Amino acid sequence: MLQIAPVSPLVSDMGAMPDAPLAGRRVVTTREAPGTLDDRLASLGATVQHLAMIATVDVVSNIDVTNAAWVVVTSPNGARRAGPWVQSNATKLAAVGDATAGVLAGIAGRSVDLVPERASAADLCAVLPAPASTDERLVVVRGELADDVVVEAARSIGWQVDDVVVYATTLLEPATDEVATAATADVVLLASGSAAQAWANAVARAGVSSPPVIAMGPPTRDIALSLGLEVRGVANPPGVDGLIDATLQAFGRA
Repeated sequence: MLQIAPVSPLVSDMGAMPDAPLAGRRVVTTREAPGTLDDRLASLGATVQHLAMIATVDVVSNIDVTNAAWVVVTSPNGARRAGPWVQSNATKLAAVGDATAGVLAGIAGRSVDLVPERASAADLCAVLPAPASTDERLVVVRGELADDVVVEAARSIGWQVDDVVVYATTLLEPATDEVATAATADVVLLASGSAAQAWANAVARAGVSSPPVIAMGPPTRDIALSLGLEVRGVANPPGVDGLIDATLQAFGRA
C-alpha cells in the first residue's frame, strides 16, 4: 500500500486536530506555488500535497499608455506585472476579485477602485463604468490564455481598449512518481483550465486514473469535463473561499 511520508516537502498536515472537518482526507493543490489555500486546507485537517501543474513567464509588452483612465487586471499574476500601467494616481484601478485586488494594491501603492462582489470576469464587466468621452482609454492587463470577455465588454460600452498581455502560462510535467502519489488522493483542486489540461496530461502519461477534481469556476469545470475528469465540485464564488467551501461540501462537511 502506498504510504505518504509526513516529512515530505510536498505534503502538509500542520498537526490538525483529528476531529477537524477534513481530517483523514488527502487533497492535492496544483497552483504555481503553495500558499493560503494549502494552509487553510491543512488547518481544516487535510493532508495537502502541492503539485505545481503550471508556471508563468513574463511577456514583454511595448504598449505604453500613460494617460489611461482605468487599468483593469484579471488575475494575481497579471497584477504582479501591472506596475508600468499603474504609476499615475489619476488612473483608476479595477480587479476581478479580492485576491487580485490585494496584489494590485500592493503594486500600485494605493487602494483598488473597483472590485465586483463575485470574482469573475462577467461580474467585473457588469459593474465597469462607461467612459466620460469617446477618446478615453482603458488598459486590460491579462495573461496569454485569458479570454477576451473584459476587453470586448469594455469596447461595447465605448472604451478605447489597450489589451496588454504580460505573461504566458506553461504546462508542467511533474515526475511520474509524484503524479502517481497525487492520483491516490481524495480530490484534486484545479484553479484554472491550464491546470486541468496539465493534470489530465500528467495522469495519462503516468498511466493512472485521476481522483475527482474541484474546479475554480465554471470555465475550469467545463475544461475539466471535456478532458474526461470527474468534477466533484465548483468554487462559488471563484477564489480560495469558494474552493474551501466546495471541498467541504464534497465530503459532506460544509
